[in-house]
Amino acid sequence: MDTKSELQQQLTPAERKELIALPALVIRPHTAEEEFEYLRYVLDNVSFSRQHGYSFEIPDNHEFKKLAELSPNFDGVDWDHTKSLFKDQLYDPSFYNAGLQALENERPRIEKAFPSFLQFNKNWGFKVYPMYDLALTRYGRGGTSYEDTGKIIMLTRRDGTFKRKHPSHTPIHEMVELGIKQLALQYKLTQGERERFVDHLCISGLGDLVPEYKFQTDDPDLSQVGDKNVDPFFSDKSLINLTDALNKYVSRYPRE
Repeated sequence: MDTKSELQQQLTPAERKELIALPALVIRPHTAEEEFEYLRYVLDNVSFSRQHGYSFEIPDNHEFKKLAELSPNFDGVDWDHTKSLFKDQLYDPSFYNAGLQALENERPRIEKAFPSFLQFNKNWGFKVYPMYDLALTRYGRGGTSYEDTGKIIMLTRRDGTFKRKHPSHTPIHEMVELGIKQLALQYKLTQGERERFVDHLCISGLGDLVPEYKFQTDDPDLSQVGDKNVDPFFSDKSLINLTDALNKYVSRYPRE
């Protein structure tokens, strides 16, 4: 029985109508073309990653290591040659198989977060996408999301493990980050502030779906990102009215 069928048995007739709005979830590997374009994005953002304390993966290849050193000044780089090198020698479709299986095993858990997303949407405008496109990569920082499409790119390893210990953590984290991105822009939150609010929402609002989820500042496997000044302003009431917590926070820490 799929997730929607299970939920339908638990809901009232009025609530069942909302089931139509539950998002779809696609889990797939990056194509060679997508992987190379994403790798270019990773290389373009080497300075940002280092500035914010993010570790990142690039190919264990002399040419790509040199590009990371050059970033962001790529004048004279022959990208056509680099793409051919990548596709012919580095891209390996079998690399993603174990990670794909691990995520498919977690599909029911991830999809069970969707009704909470719809409730957050009703309560305070959390953005819910009609489809979340979860694409696996072997490069980058761990997880990246695109607000315009709902695409989430997630780093995996050949053995099917991820940056976070539990496979469901990064997809749900990135979906929550997408959901509050407009509010984060509206309130001019810093990267650390936004990440802390996301962690709070995951732990307080979705805790049973993200077992052993930790704040990024408390997880030695992750970059130590997150502004603890947020903590006194977040409570269970924030799940019902996050904007109230945001208003109080920026009142205490005014934006420029």
